[in-house]
Amino acid sequence: MKRQIDKKSKLIRNDNFDPLDRKLIHALIVDSRKPFLELAKEFKVSNATIHSRYRKLCEMGVIEGTHARVNLKALGFNLMAFIGIQVGQAGQHEHVVQAIQKMPEVIETHYTTGRYSLFTKVIARDMDDLYTFLAKKIQKIPSVAATETFMVLNSFIDREYDAVKLTRNS
Repeated sequence: MKRQIDKKSKLIRNDNFDPLDRKLIHALIVDSRKPFLELAKEFKVSNATIHSRYRKLCEMGVIEGTHARVNLKALGFNLMAFIGIQVGQAGQHEHVVQAIQKMPEVIETHYTTGRYSLFTKVIARDMDDLYTFLAKKIQKIPSVAATETFMVLNSFIDREYDAVKLTRNS
């Protein structure tokens, strides 16, 4: 397995995974609660092998954890939107990120090219909730010059990213 250390992120980057690593990663993406003993039987290896591979993948930063997938609508969050955020001056995006990472409505934020410095995915209970979030929180951040909101009407693809399908020798 060819490995190199990414000095910026401190992760060990891999050009190749062996077939067992790829199968284990894929299986955990499909069902992260599947017992290691079942995986060991399915892959015809020992339980200890699955445990050590899992531990290795965690240490390498490939697996960052497992989590429950929550239905936000069931919790009353009926709106989702993307907000393009223009920052006043170059380099101020870090101040904006520090402010919005404390806001529970924010699901994701990305530093982007183009018209917006940041592109942020948010949730809200209703239109009034979204308005309050924009007017009282986002647009009150001193470094924010302008915003544009894109309402999500429907989501057609909503899945966990299966990087194994894009790795070499998959």
